[in-house]
Amino acid sequence: MGHEIELCDSEELNDDIIPRLLQCITAGYFMNIAISNGPFIAGYKVISPFSPTSNEPVVASVFRASSLCLNNRMQKYVFFNELLKLNGTKYITVSSSTDLNWLQSVSRPWFTAVNGDNVQAVFVIPNLTNISVDDWEKLLYCLAFFLMFINNNSWLVFLGCLVFFAALILTFNRGRFGQDIIFEGLMSCILFFTWSIVAMYQQNREAGYLAIAALQFFFNFIIRKEKWTESFGFKNDKFIPSGTLSSFFLIMIGSLLHFTRVNFLTIPFTRPLLFIGTSVYFIGLLILSSRLYYKVHRNQDLFYLLQIITFLSGLASTLFGPMFDISFLLGIGGTMFVLWFLVKYLEIANWETMSSGITSLFGLGILLYVFAYFLARFFSIFHR
Repeated sequence: MGHEIELCDSEELNDDIIPRLLQCITAGYFMNIAISNGPFIAGYKVISPFSPTSNEPVVASVFRASSLCLNNRMQKYVFFNELLKLNGTKYITVSSSTDLNWLQSVSRPWFTAVNGDNVQAVFVIPNLTNISVDDWEKLLYCLAFFLMFINNNSWLVFLGCLVFFAALILTFNRGRFGQDIIFEGLMSCILFFTWSIVAMYQQNREAGYLAIAALQFFFNFIIRKEKWTESFGFKNDKFIPSGTLSSFFLIMIGSLLHFTRVNFLTIPFTRPLLFIGTSVYFIGLLILSSRLYYKVHRNQDLFYLLQIITFLSGLASTLFGPMFDISFLLGIGGTMFVLWFLVKYLEIANWETMSSGITSLFGLGILLYVFAYFLARFFSIFHR
């Protein structure tokens, strides 16, 4: 039987692999042959050896992703030329283009997996790793532009906005805007204007939500930079007060757009402004007005001021929401207003003894009943 052995030059072909190759090539003189049962079923299947009188050549070569090229790793399955040991007998798997029986005996999932792994190892991975960072940056911007402006699917437009965000982070990390720029302010400003253009061009509300989120981050940056929160008495904390104040600005802008005629500007931005603004504003007020927050910052005047602000804000949302037909202001603000009342009751009630705890629970039940009765009594007002 004639043998033709082909050794391809490769960077993985080192001194550790060459002895294993020689052992693989000489083991059994290709007389003991086996193939894998596939990546999903353990074990191997022994097939009939080649005839010693056959003149067909047998080609053995090492694939880049072969376990022969990996050090100290368990193989999931063997390739065509892997050396294995089964029941004390050494087998080697080989391929022959003329042996139809061997080709038919190969498990189809294993054959597909082997070819897929080799395509990935020989073509996909080297080409992806050889792409420069500059090319990746350009590729991301091109992909983002296509998804944001050329494509018409709303969720793909949303995906394009996220791809643009990733590309912009890469640009900032590479220092293309300089080293002395203020990352948060410039980033949020660029994102707001870009996503706003996308939202108006595509009339896409998802892009509008992203644009308003970027606008709020920009407002937060301005408020912290100008130290507006310190003038209200917040000395130790800046993030929650600045977020609450910026959300109040969003509610005002959203309310103004709500009163204007429907146009290309109001459609993608009115609902995001009111939803994000109202949600963040009342969540911020709940945190700032809580007794736990007061225990950390120890500012009694500010604590009482926040109770008044939260009460007036909740009352205003309950009254003006139905009056001006602003559903987000009524739904979110009214819910947070009731939640604030319950939190205040839990803070004021006496829970120290068993009897006082039972009395407090009874009072909590009465309070919940009052809220439920009020909602049922004025159902038409709150559900227009």
